[in-house]
Amino acid sequence: MKKGKMDRVGFAILIAIAAVIVVSTVVMLLWNGLMPDLFGLRTISFFQAMGLLILSHLLLRGWSPMHHFRGWKHERLRNLLDSRLSTMTPEEREKFAAEWGCHRSNPPKTDAKVVS
Repeated sequence: MKKGKMDRVGFAILIAIAAVIVVSTVVMLLWNGLMPDLFGLRTISFFQAMGLLILSHLLLRGWSPMHHFRGWKHERLRNLLDSRLSTMTPEEREKFAAEWGCHRSNPPKTDAKVVS
């Protein structure tokens, strides 16, 4: 690896570690501030808060490493698009690709004629 890329990777790792520390501290403070008074639960330590974050991530986001990068919304949208595209005729697919392949500044052309 080049030195510039190593610097960026090292910086990203430091940022990730700092984010985990900050979020774990926030979870610990919120838990210790609310849960004992509301539900009579014990207070937790920093490492228990970090474990709680990991557990919630595994339970809510899943085990797949790709879910970390894409998320469930992307997967759901992709499945919906695949199911809709599979039921279209080739002409409908071409029309769909032409309409969605353009940018907002260049709206899709329609075949409808304007009647004055």
